[in-house]
Amino acid sequence: MRIKKIDLKNKIIIATISSFNYQKNMFMVYIVTKMFKDYNNIIFLWIGDRHDKELLERKAKEEKLNIYFTGITKDIPFYLSATDIYLSTSIWEGLPISLIEAQSLGIPIVATDVVGNNKVVVNNNNRCIFNAIDEA
Repeated sequence: MRIKKIDLKNKIIIATISSFNYQKNMFMVYIVTKMFKDYNNIIFLWIGDRHDKELLERKAKEEKLNIYFTGITKDIPFYLSATDIYLSTSIWEGLPISLIEAQSLGIPIVATDVVGNNKVVVNNNNRCIFNAIDEA
């Protein structure tokens, strides 16, 4: 299912593809999103599903955050084609396929400095790694 009627003119899209679970640390993405609440030109696109999605979706609606939830989708290329920055806050990774997908499209990546992520993302060339904080 594709998102309906998002005005992308002069918007910055920050995307995350994730299972909404402890490992992926979506509560940290939520905190980042809240920091940009008053920036109407920034839209967060959350692609995926799992345990924490309903809670986070409800909180985002209550707090009127600029988050669009796609759920599970096969339209990853469609969403990534509109993405300006890719964000990953995982506490640990194996082989982060979503980072490889974003990198293959030349999307700048901001990701936690954990095994897996730090093998794909190298600081410089529009890529940045940072320390993970467990916010769950």
